[in-house]
Order: sequence, then structure tokens, then C-alpha cells
Amino acid sequence: MAHNELHSRQKEILDALVRIYVRTAKPVSSEDLKNQDGVLWSSATIRNDFKVLDALGYIVQPHISAGRIPTDKAYRFYINERENPNEEHEYSQRTHKSLHGLSEKRGLSDEEFLRSAAAVLSELSHGFTTAGLIDDRLFFKYGFSDVLQEPEFFDQEVVQSFAECIDELERGAEGLFRKISVGRPEAFIGDENPIKEAREYGMVVYAYEKDYHTGKKKQIVSILGPKRMDYERNLSLMNEFDKIVKNFCVE
Repeated sequence: MAHNELHSRQKEILDALVRIYVRTAKPVSSEDLKNQDGVLWSSATIRNDFKVLDALGYIVQPHISAGRIPTDKAYRFYINERENPNEEHEYSQRTHKSLHGLSEKRGLSDEEFLRSAAAVLSELSHGFTTAGLIDDRLFFKYGFSDVLQEPEFFDQEVVQSFAECIDELERGAEGLFRKISVGRPEAFIGDENPIKEAREYGMVVYAYEKDYHTGKKKQIVSILGPKRMDYERNLSLMNEFDKIVKNFCVE
């Protein structure tokens, strides 16, 4: 994607719009954006840039009188602007404690570790999390009730579709493993997702192989939620999980 089609102010406006929408789940107006701390542009300037961003496919207006919401292209822009595995993220004391607790589980079996990982990552991301051994077809799932609290899931048909997607995640795990970079967290939005049933949602996934004398075991962890999920936080959580895994993934 050619992000150089946007100048610096348009990038800042798009970034701010995505952040607001991730937080509120409501269409963002020029006034909403103007009222953010540190914003110096006029409403007219923001509206003009909205028109440009709309024409380029980064945002859409769901209703004539509504503000704008991000498209898949906007989320990809937002992720690419932040996707730095070496970047430190400011975590709360509770988050640090949970991640540190996970790093101390070196002596657990694969099954016990992945169960703990799914539970911790679900709690920290507020998303639906799976963690599993692909070779053994063993998966642990946490956070279904949490993700249903998001406004996107107030529609029963969406809940049914999401449940069907969860079933397909397990069946499609091996194919997903082959298509992603092992040892590097990745985010998928919409049609980017190799699992077609998951293309209505956002997903952050991390895959790794653990070495044994008898060979390697494929393991995969994912966070699934609405496209409006907090990709910045979830990628940062997966980067921390990557550090934990790499400390003891060879036995």
C-alpha cells in the first residue's frame, strides 16, 4: 500500500480517527477529532482531509449525518505505523505482573503452559484467545464472554457467525501456520486473513516451533475480535509473549 499518497497531516488525522474509533466504537466527526488534546487543526481542515481520506478508501461515512469510520485499509495503515517488535509498550503494573507470572511457568508441560497463556492473554487483551498444539490438535480457548461485550456483538447473527469462525480457527490452524512467519507476531484484517471465515474480524497471531529430541512441535496463539480491536496493544502483548517463548522454547 502506498502510504506516501498521504501527507503528514492526513496521516496524523487518520491515526487519530482510528484511535478514537477503537476506543468508542462510534463514527468520528470533525468536531470529535478537533476536541482531542493537542489537535490544532480547524474543523474545516479536518473535513477537507476527511474527503481526501474517503476518496482514497481509508474511511467511510456509514450514514449521511454520521461521522467516519476506518476501513480495512485504514487499520492496515495504523498497524504498519506501529509494527515495531523492539518498541517498548507502557503496561500497567497488573499487566506486568501477569506477563511475569507467565514467564515463570518454564517447568510446565506444553499443554499447561498454553492453557495459562490463553487465559492470561485473553484477560489482558479482552479478546477471544486460542492457544494450541497443532500436531496434537489440542486447543485452549478463553474470552468468548468478554468479546461478546463489544458493541459489534449485540446482534445475534454476528454472535452466531463468530461462533462458526471459532470452530474454523481450530480446523484451519495448520494451514494458517504454513502461511505466516514463524516466531513473529502478525495482524490480519479482513481479506488478508488466510482463514476466510475470520475475514469479518481482526486477528493477531503468533506461531512458533518447540524443539524436542524427536522433532519439532508446532504451536500457535491468536487473539480474535472485532476489526476495531486494539491492534497496538495486542501486537505488543504478542511481542512480549514472543520474548517469553524464546527464553525456553528449546528443550
